[in-house]
Amino acid sequence: MPEIWEKWYQEAGLQPVDLYIVTLSNEAKSKGLLPLYNEIMPKAFRQHYYYNNPILNIVEALYLIHPFAEKQDVLLGASTRLFSLLDDSAFVRYC
Repeated sequence: MPEIWEKWYQEAGLQPVDLYIVTLSNEAKSKGLLPLYNEIMPKAFRQHYYYNNPILNIVEALYLIHPFAEKQDVLLGASTRLFSLLDDSAFVRYC
């Protein structure tokens, strides 16, 4: 069965970043920042599997095989951008 999903991944032209976004989209902390899993996956896939969704499990397994190498760079860039947009009043000064 893993060969079938690997073939699907290759034929779909997906990249490791795609798998990373799908796995992140299932986390509550990404709400408002990324499309939610419910917005990405068709209703037929998600209506019967609230917990232990096999599609999400497959995507997470593929992500282990195809990790997103630039993950740290993207997270650092996003953090830098976020903090640069904050006004000075958002920071507490301890002096």
